[in-house]
Amino acid sequence: MANKTLADLKADIRVELEDPVIGETDDGAIWSGADLEQAVEDTVSMLSRLKPKGNIQDKVVPSSPTAETLTISGGTGTLAVAPAKPKSESIKNSEGTVLTKDTNYSINYITGVVTAITGMDDGEYTVSYTIHPYFIKVTNLSDVIKIQSVEYPAGQAPPTFPGFDLIEDWLILKLGATDQLSSGNHIHIHTLEEWTQPTADTGGDYPPHLDQAVITGSVGNALLNKSRKYRWLAAAALADCNTAIGNIAVDVSVDIDSIVNIAAPTDVTTTIELTTTDFDAIIAKIDADATGLKLAEDYLAAGDDLINAVNIGKEVAAMYAQYAAKEIDKNVAYLAQAGKLLELEVSKAQAAVETVKTKIAHEEHKINVGRAQVEAVNAQIADANTEIATAQATAAAYVQQAEKYLAEAVQYNELADKMAMEGKEQISSFVNQVASKWEGVTSLSAQSGKA
Repeated sequence: MANKTLADLKADIRVELEDPVIGETDDGAIWSGADLEQAVEDTVSMLSRLKPKGNIQDKVVPSSPTAETLTISGGTGTLAVAPAKPKSESIKNSEGTVLTKDTNYSINYITGVVTAITGMDDGEYTVSYTIHPYFIKVTNLSDVIKIQSVEYPAGQAPPTFPGFDLIEDWLILKLGATDQLSSGNHIHIHTLEEWTQPTADTGGDYPPHLDQAVITGSVGNALLNKSRKYRWLAAAALADCNTAIGNIAVDVSVDIDSIVNIAAPTDVTTTIELTTTDFDAIIAKIDADATGLKLAEDYLAAGDDLINAVNIGKEVAAMYAQYAAKEIDKNVAYLAQAGKLLELEVSKAQAAVETVKTKIAHEEHKINVGRAQVEAVNAQIADANTEIATAQATAAAYVQQAEKYLAEAVQYNELADKMAMEGKEQISSFVNQVASKWEGVTSLSAQSGKA
């Protein structure tokens, strides 16, 4: 029974995920074709860690070159077989002269790189050397997870398994002085390797009965991978939420100081002091005049009664007339004085009126200034109200954005939790299936040849 191809695996995984392809595409509503391919790759890699593929690589110990052509170009050249046994080389120029190490050239016995010093121009040289007694270069280790053991020399009964170290591509066998690497002998390298990934047209090389386990594990990995994506989306939404909140502090500002520190209007209280005219003196003069006139009238009336009467004194009536005339003269003087006082007080009153008019004009100006200040304050308050309303609207918009992003973050996080839980259950089932269905199948490769 052949393993399922990648296309077959993806179709079965979509059935389990209930996410069929849309139309003629390779993508579903939630998982794309690339998502499922990644899930299969992850699962096969997990299988390689749980139950890696057993393999035996066969290496043949190469022969020691006796007349190899070494080409020096740009001052360096490389031995065909490396590593080489230290101090085993013999390099001759075209004239057959043996060159001297550390005088004519230097050599790295591990990499086989020969570097010219003096007397070794670019060209071809003949070199002989012995292979390294316990170092050997190995290839095809890209899929090797672990080297379990090394059998050398291969084919002995019972087999011998010397200790070893692996440094990059160099296998170092811990051999005794009499068990050194010998040309033509075989080395069996027992490895644990990764299973081959399935492709669109071919299946993987793991046991076919593990296809269902791979499907189960791929479902789990698809869920876990999508869970991680939703975690990232939740984190991004939360970052957007924080940005929206931060924008409130950056973009929403009201100059409270300019509103609080609105200048109060100038005091426009008006006090007008009226000047009172001293009319008492004038009235007194007029009253005195009226008294004098009454006295004059009395004198005239008395004199009139004596005109035709017999009087004791001479010209009594004329004397009363003279008395009346004197009183009248006095009254005229009183009236003149009253007129002068009246003219003075009228002049003072007129001056006071002009002063009051000036004060009234000044106070009216102050009142107009106060009105202008009140209007300016009202304008500032109106501007402040507009600014506050704009700030409130901007803040409300950012709050709405923050709430939207926060809701997205919560939704993505809930989806991530759900998928993570389901994914872990599927992975647990995958591990159990691998453990129960494993039959210890190994793959013995026929790889052989010289290292």
